[in-house]
Amino acid sequence: MIATEGLTGLVREARRKKLYEGVLVGTKDVQIEMLQFADDTFFLCQPLFHNILAIKAILRSFEPVSGLNEFL
Repeated sequence: MIATEGLTGLVREARRKKLYEGVLVGTKDVQIEMLQFADDTFFLCQPLFHNILAIKAILRSFEPVSGLNEFL
């Protein structure tokens, strides 16, 4: 659970720097960037190339500090 807080922080920082845009939902246009469940994470974003680059950079920087990687 602590590791996912780091991932959330990286996404928030990318959004703050305007490197990543989530999707707007509802009548009040609430922006959602990510949904996390017990063992799943969903990134929600506008279909823009810079969002894909941001997700890749976030996951690349999260991988070594979390101990999680694609080969587990």
